Formats: sequence, C-alpha cells, structure tokens
Amino acid sequence: YSYTLQSIGIDTRMATPNVTLEFDLYLNDYSSTGFEFLTVEVWDGTDWVYIDEYANNGDIEWEHKFYNITDYALGIITKVRFIAHGADSYAINNWAIDNILVSEITLASMQGYVTDEETGDPIEAAMVEVGSYDPVFTDEEGFYSVEVAESTYSVCCSADGYLPELVEDIFITGVTTQDFVLEMEPCDPPLNLYGEVMNLWDVRLYWDSPGGGIDTSPNAIGPNYGVRSLLGFNVYRNNVQINDSLVLDTTYVDEGLTAGFYEYYVTAEYTLCESEPSNVVVIVGVSIDDLLGYTIKVYPIPATNVVNIEIPESIREIRMVNYLGDLVYMRNLEMEKFLRIRTGAYSSGIYMLEFIGKNGSIITKRIIITK
Repeated sequence: YSYTLQSIGIDTRMATPNVTLEFDLYLNDYSSTGFEFLTVEVWDGTDWVYIDEYANNGDIEWEHKFYNITDYALGIITKVRFIAHGADSYAINNWAIDNILVSEITLASMQGYVTDEETGDPIEAAMVEVGSYDPVFTDEEGFYSVEVAESTYSVCCSADGYLPELVEDIFITGVTTQDFVLEMEPCDPPLNLYGEVMNLWDVRLYWDSPGGGIDTSPNAIGPNYGVRSLLGFNVYRNNVQINDSLVLDTTYVDEGLTAGFYEYYVTAEYTLCESEPSNVVVIVGVSIDDLLGYTIKVYPIPATNVVNIEIPESIREIRMVNYLGDLVYMRNLEMEKFLRIRTGAYSSGIYMLEFIGKNGSIITKRIIITK
C-alpha cells in the first residue's frame, strides 16, 4: 500500500536566507514490525528529494520535527509530501501530521563540548536538547553541534551516570558556544547490611548488592550506571577498613574477635568512586566463657508457620527485628527452655533474633521466613 498527502505549490522565490520545514508527528502503532513507513519528501523543481523516513518501531508521541530544506526549495515553487507505505497497513493504527509549516527563518547554531567535572575528560554520547528540536549527541571528543531557528531556548545536557545540567533562556544567534561540565551521580551504596555471631566469636556480615551483582570483567558495564563498573566491596569495623582486597561476594566473616562493641558498615567500590556507607550494624561481643553457657537452637530454617527455639537458662529476653531494624517481637523469659514463635502473620524475608543474656551480653541469629 502507499498513500500520499501532498501540499499545493509553495512560492519561495522571494525568500533570501533559507527555507525550513516544520511539522508535528504522531504514530499510534499496533504490532511494531518496523516495515510500515512514513516518508517525507520535498520538490526541488525537477524531482522529489528524500528528507527523512520514520518506521513503526513503537508508538511515537507528538514530536516536533524541523528540517533545513534550503538546498532543495529556495527560489522556486516547491512542494512537500508525506507518503505512508509499507507491507501491511493493519500493522499500525494511524499516522498523524499536524502544524505543517514551510517558512523563511534565520538559522543559527549552538555548539560546544561536554566534559566530566572531576577528570576533565570528554563525555561521548551525551545528549543535548534544545527546546523541542530533536536531540543531538556528542562524538568521541565530547563535541556537539545543533542547528535551530534564531531564538531564545532552554537547553538541557544529560548523560548516563551524570546529573543533568539545564541552561534556561539562552539566546542562540549566529554560532553560539555553550560548553557543559557534568557532575557524576552519587555511587549507590550496598543495601540491607546485617550480621550474626558464629563459632564462639566470629562475626559474619551479609548485604545486598546495589545492582544485584558484581561484574569484574574488563570494561564491564556495572549495575549502577552505564559508565561505571561495580568492582567489589569494602568492609569497615569501627570506621577502619578491615579487608585487604576487594570483597567479591555479598558476605564477609570477621574472625578472632574478643569481647567488645563493634560497629560495621560496607561500601561499594566502582571504577570511578567509592559509595557512601551502607546502614550500620552493631555487634556487642561477649567473652568465650559467657558464650560457652549458651546453647541456642533455632529451627526450622526457613520457617513457614512457626519457629522453635531451645534456650539455656542464661537467656533473659528474646527480641526479633526485621531487616529494617524494626522490632516485631519481644518476650521476657523466666525459666523457659523452649519457645515457639508463630510466624504466619509476618512478611517473608530475613529476620534477626537477639538473645539478651542475664549478664547483658547479646547473641544474634538469623532466620528466614517464607510463605
């Protein structure tokens, strides 16, 4: 099929600087085959000249299109036509064109470079948007150039992994230079850090990756932003880094501790930055003599409806908190040696059981509740 919408003759013989074509375009797509087209052409006095073509690769919300057709349409009786054609018209619902304008205007251009604020390096593929014109993208040198009608515009520059920069009310005339220096977005920290005591006095830490995984391959595109790679994690105890090399997993064991008070947090290491700390986990260490008095059994894990706990007499209180640190259960103990907690009302997830001894010491154990 092929259907044409064609203008009458348009007299541009009195135009002197240039001739431009503008219109608004809309597509209500159906099956996104990529085989249905709308072609834009201009009459140069002898032949029809191809200007642009759009395919049905998904809906197109109303977009303003602008073309400099001076080379084909200046000083003649010109025409404009739009041709809808393709393999199967049922693959689309409809094309729509509105506000078609052929006019003589004064053209101007804006150009410049986009660079990284910290390193000064050029940013390739940064997007520069001037008013409602189609965006342009920087080359490998960070350079861009866009042609528009002489006027006042708002201009926005953005790039993956950077905070956008907006310049308002900039008058573009002749050749206007506008450089952009972009600041990187903050690096995402690890999530949901928690810890538990193991083997008389080791602490195992667990956390979630900010993007769900670690990619250490060369030139990897990390899970946080398109221009960064997540390399691994750093673990801090009482504000001092304790890992010798990057941790490439989302768990870490701090071994051989003594009685004391320990604060832990974890950061994510990226190609270009280290994140802010995760949430802080506090572990209160007890002596080996104290721990020998505790023989705590928790089962089943994971728990569905109930969790059973066998408790020594040296425990005076039990608390259960969710991964946000909210207290969801607490019970003071007298001489109980067995406790059953009904878990059917709790949401699925990871919870921490805190056992407070009669001497004030704390032991933590992790449980998982599933539905």
